[in-house]
Amino acid sequence: MKTGIELIAQERKEQIEKHGRSVESDVRSNNENQLLSGIMMLVSNIVFNQTGMDIPDEAFEDLRPDGWSITSCRKMMSKDAVGQLKVIGAFAAAEIDRLQYGAEG
Repeated sequence: MKTGIELIAQERKEQIEKHGRSVESDVRSNNENQLLSGIMMLVSNIVFNQTGMDIPDEAFEDLRPDGWSITSCRKMMSKDAVGQLKVIGAFAAAEIDRLQYGAEG
């Protein structure tokens, strides 16, 4: 069984290799707290799911990061709790990289 950090690293690698993400693309596309909003969306979804409910549509629209597609957000939210936590961890790593790149760039 892989550890949490291994699962998060694997998820971030997939974001980079499969989905074409990079520090540079995150700086261009996620400079208005989208990654943090994505984390909040997924954390909220996990909490709602633990109560046996789905996030109401109006709350989803408030939580969905600006510019992110409904389809991709729903796909992330359809993962089990571990799957969502992997994405959350990978988003946190991407945000750290984005902030550090911005400080240097």
